[in-house]
Formats: sequence, structure tokens, C-alpha cells
Amino acid sequence: TKNFRVDFFYALFDLSHVSHIFFIVPFSLMMASLLASNFSGLKLVSMGSQPVLVQLVTLFVILDLCVYFMHRFQHRNIVAWQFHKTHHSQKELTALTSFRKSLLDRFFETSILTVPAFVLSIDYTYPFYIYATMIAHQLLIHSMLPISFGRLGYVIVSPDFHKLHHSKDPRHHYGNYGGALACWDHLFGTYLEPASKPLKFGVHNEEIPESFIKQLFVPL
Repeated sequence: TKNFRVDFFYALFDLSHVSHIFFIVPFSLMMASLLASNFSGLKLVSMGSQPVLVQLVTLFVILDLCVYFMHRFQHRNIVAWQFHKTHHSQKELTALTSFRKSLLDRFFETSILTVPAFVLSIDYTYPFYIYATMIAHQLLIHSMLPISFGRLGYVIVSPDFHKLHHSKDPRHHYGNYGGALACWDHLFGTYLEPASKPLKFGVHNEEIPESFIKQLFVPL
């Protein structure tokens, strides 16, 4: 279908590293330089001397907490939603929908997620390592596989948990924000129970062109 073809182009854009080489990495380096030059006082903790595994695990947990609040902001702020709604425009959810993001949404997320590594004095490349290892999880949770992870689903985001977040029903718009860890939604009261009825996906009362190029630059 056309919907799947658009997601395929997004996947190609990411997996060929075109998005990273020409947009994300240069923007990340600019952000790191900006922070180092103007906000050195934000370096609250120095973890650079800790074992790499400790740095990565600490950064992962803090990054995922940031993802939760950033994602919550993207849904509750009308301006941020204009960038983020492209991701929710897919009416036929598949694993490749995980790649569907406008450039402005990517820049916004990168600007937020650059900060934790800087504050902790951790190598600015480490977030990219974490992102690379999480791709498989993101592909899984955007699939339509009926998987809940059982009790583990209280901690880790599952396909059943995340597909409700993509529901077109406005009642599902403000919940299940977790990126990798579902515990944040349980902790902060935004967890939604899995739906008992079949879900329809997409954005409520909004039409977004089903075109890779046009979506990439939404809302410009």
C-alpha cells in the first residue's frame, strides 16, 4: 500500500544513514559545541571515569526518562504536536512506522536528548550507541504482534502497550508515552489498559499528506 511505501522510504532514509550523516550527527555536534561553549555550569556530575557499562546503563535510564517527558510534551503542547503528528499519521501500523518522523521532530528530540550526556560528562557518542541497540525494540513495538510481555510488561514497553498509544481514539492520545521502559507511565499515572476492541490508527480530525517528502518537512 501507499502507506507502507512511505514508511519504507523513511526506513531507507534512516538505515542508509542519510538522515544521520546529513542531519542528525551535524546537529548533535552543533548542540554539543553550543552546550560546551555556553552552558558549562550544567555539568553536574562527572561520570567519564566510571566503567563504560555503568555510564551506558545510567545514561540509558536517564535518557528514557527524558524520552517519557519529551513524548508527553509532544502530545500536550500544540506546537510540538505539529512536529510529532507525522509519526502518528500512519493508518496501517507496521514495524517500519518506527522510522516515520519529520525533520523538525528529529531535531527537537536530538536537542533534548543531547543534554543528559553533557550534564553527566559522558562521551557525546554514547547516545548513538544506545539508539542503535534500541532499533530492534522500536521495530517490535510498532508491529501488530499481539505481545504484552506478561508481568515484564510493567517494566518494558510491549507492542500491546505501544499500539494503544497510536490509536486514533482521542481517549488514547494522552497515555503510554514510554519509549523503552513502561514503568514511567505506571509511576506518573499515564498508563492506559490495553483495548478490548480492535483499534483504528492515525490522527484524529487531521489530514496529513501520505507523501514522504511532504511529511518530512511537516509543518513547514
